[in-house]
Amino acid sequence: MHRILAASLMLMLALFMLTTDSSAATINYQGQLADASGDPVADGPHAMTFSLWTDSTNGEIVWQEARSVSTEGGHFSVYLGQVNPITANMIDDGKYLQIQVGSETLLPRTLLGTTPSTFISE
Repeated sequence: MHRILAASLMLMLALFMLTTDSSAATINYQGQLADASGDPVADGPHAMTFSLWTDSTNGEIVWQEARSVSTEGGHFSVYLGQVNPITANMIDDGKYLQIQVGSETLLPRTLLGTTPSTFISE
C-alpha cells in the first residue's frame, strides 16, 4: 500500500499555469510517496496514473495521463498535461485529482485549486 504525505515542509501544490496556448494548461503537482508504514519509497521511477474527475467519489473522468515519475527520498514533482494536454474546459468548476501508483488507487481524490493545500491520502 502506498500513500502520499504532505506537511508544511513538504509542499503539496495544485497550481494552474497557463501555457502560451490560452486553451491549454499544465498543473504542477508535488508530493512525497510513502509505503504503508510511512517510509519514503525507494528512489527511482514509479508508474503513476493521474486523472481528473467531476466528483470526489464518483463522477466522470475528464482527463487521464500515465507517467513514469522519479522519486528521490520519496519526493516527486510532475507537470501534468505535458503528455496529454489539459484544456480549460477540463478544469472549470473544480475538478478532483485521482492518483494511481501501479495498480493501487490512492484515496481520497483531491479538489484542485489555485492555492496551496496540505493533506494525507491513504
